[in-house]
Amino acid sequence: MSQLNDISLVAQVVVFRNTRAFDSLVRKYQSQVWRFFLNLTLGDIALSDDLAQDTFLKAYTHLASFKNLSSFST
Repeated sequence: MSQLNDISLVAQVVVFRNTRAFDSLVRKYQSQVWRFFLNLTLGDIALSDDLAQDTFLKAYTHLASFKNLSSFST
């Protein structure tokens, strides 16, 4: 069910430019992404914040090319 919800949110962002839908995706995955970068940067909080922000910015700008071959979380 969660993946269907993610697909629906992605579609709302792409088709309707619904930024609230993207905000929902960010809130859902931001802690996972941030923890990933925190481990990768050996605990550098500021760098982890920057990398997480860059990740979501890149995801937003390239969301139209998302092909749903894997879950959004990957």
